[in-house]
Formats: sequence, C-alpha cells, structure tokens
Amino acid sequence: MKRNGTGMVGKICRPIIVIVLYLLFIQVVCTAAVYLVYTTLGIGGAGDWTYRELPGSYEIFRSHAYNIVVYDADTKDTVIPSYVTQFSYNEGFIGIQQTPGWQGETPIEEERTVYYLINAESKAVYGPFELETFQSFCDENSIRLGPWIKTVPKPDGAVTD
Repeated sequence: MKRNGTGMVGKICRPIIVIVLYLLFIQVVCTAAVYLVYTTLGIGGAGDWTYRELPGSYEIFRSHAYNIVVYDADTKDTVIPSYVTQFSYNEGFIGIQQTPGWQGETPIEEERTVYYLINAESKAVYGPFELETFQSFCDENSIRLGPWIKTVPKPDGAVTD
C-alpha cells in the first residue's frame, strides 16, 4: 500500500480538500464584498457618527443611513426625529432643517422640508416652521445662527462611536 497520498484514500481526499478550500475562498470573498457594500452605504453601524459640539446637552446622531436625529444626551430623548439634513447653532440656540422623507427604510411620498429652533438653555423647541416663518421667528427674537452644516457627508467635528 502506498503512503504518498496517491492510493485510494488520496484519490478521494484530494478533491474533497480542493472543494473545501474553494468554498472557504468564496466565503471570504463574499464576506469582504458584503462588508464593503455595508460600509460604503452606511448600513449596519459602519457609518454611525455623533456631532457633540452643539450648545447644552444636544447632539446630532446618525445611527443608520436613514436615521439622523437631534438627541438630548441628558434625558436620552430624541428631540427632532429623522431626517435631519442640516443644522446651525450659536451659544444658546440650534437651528434644524428636517426633511422627514423616510419611515424606516421606506420613502414617504410627500417630502416637506421644515425648520425647528431649539433653545439649549430652556430646552424649548419651536416649530415646525416653513423657511420664511423660521427666518421671521429668528429675526423677531434677535437670534443669529452660524452657518448651516450639512449632515451628509459626515460633518467636520463629528466622531464615530
């Protein structure tokens, strides 16, 4: 009986080993491809970030490609639900632009952009406003906000968690 792997056992095992190695290779390639797709699209937590430079205890939090919210870190409450598209702030106020265009991963038929104003000290939330009403409200109350910051792509200063 030969012991160099060319006998009956070698003839049976060699193709099985080749098939197993091939299947492992396919699994590794598929796993890498899925990971690249998920991270590129921001699915599954890979693109999550938090913007913590707002006044008070407020944060802009992205937990999914379709979920960007204003969050109060003190109370652990969502203050403005998704989808926050831009924000602006000064020492005491935060302006929010929201386009509630998604419910989960399902697009809402009628997208309508609205604006909110948050008083970081009193925690009062004003809105939703149309753009002109929001601007008038800020002017009447002498509130000057900084430049508007888009939430996509990830804003400068946001940290990944």
